[in-house]
Amino acid sequence: MGKWSHLKSSLPAFENLDSEWIEKVQARSCGIKGEHGADWKLVVSGYEAARGEKDVLETRIKELNIEIKAHELLILDRMDGEGATSIRTTNGALYYVIDEPRASVEDRAAIRVWFEEHGMAEVLAPPWQTLNAICKDRLERNEPLPPGVRVFMDTKLGRRKG
Repeated sequence: MGKWSHLKSSLPAFENLDSEWIEKVQARSCGIKGEHGADWKLVVSGYEAARGEKDVLETRIKELNIEIKAHELLILDRMDGEGATSIRTTNGALYYVIDEPRASVEDRAAIRVWFEEHGMAEVLAPPWQTLNAICKDRLERNEPLPPGVRVFMDTKLGRRKG
């Protein structure tokens, strides 16, 4: 029994609202039952095999993300050196520079006071999306940033397939 198992009978089961996904899962469950019947050892074995395959793929995705980021940095560096903001490849793909300010909290107490002073006392810890939006708005209006916040420029490579 898990920590919360004693509440299982008193709380409703979680419902995933993605009906298309649920239908696919249920269809595959029926297929597995048809393949293995009541042999739970085969079901567990199939589960372990699927988890193992997923682990291999997730490791490969991590490796590919490093490869992609390395190429992205080289492309951005070259574009910056040439003063280019976009390039189009021979297959019609468009690559372009995305510069976007990003905020992070350096002093939680200072930002908390600022939120209180600006009528947002209910914000105990601002979500990063809220903090980014506030900082971008203030940058656009040439207003001072909230105290306790550090803003830096995040430069990424955008892509539209050709």
